[in-house]
Amino acid sequence: MPPSQVHALAGPADVARVVYGAPVRLSDPAPDPGALVSAYPAVMDAVGLWSNRVDPLTGKGIGVAVIDSGMASHPDFGSRIVLNKNFNPGVAGAIDSYGHGTAVAGIIGGNGTASRGEFIGVAPQGNPNHLPLNDGSGAAPTSTIMNAIL
Repeated sequence: MPPSQVHALAGPADVARVVYGAPVRLSDPAPDPGALVSAYPAVMDAVGLWSNRVDPLTGKGIGVAVIDSGMASHPDFGSRIVLNKNFNPGVAGAIDSYGHGTAVAGIIGGNGTASRGEFIGVAPQGNPNHLPLNDGSGAAPTSTIMNAIL
């Protein structure tokens, strides 16, 4: 839309927001899951939080939105993914061809099933919810990112 027409959208009550759809591309290479190990629980002192006898904080019952490249099906998530909402119509299914979203979901809520407890996320009983938005190459329009966040 030309800039001269933006003002026409300011008046109607049914317009919630106007977002420029500028392309956004990740600048980092796709992550190497083998290099991540389980540094995150140690850095966050997650083991201490999990071990609290009064109120262990394991993420149980808490949903975390993974707004990223997608999430591949993985044994560490089991049936804990309770929300799948795709924000990019160009991407279908539970795939993550870029790999970043699956790595982030593992850092958040991987329970160590696939690695026999060697690689565990910060909230191993939490619900990493699948909200893919990029095109599989690490790119997404700004408008898609804003729609996922809002």
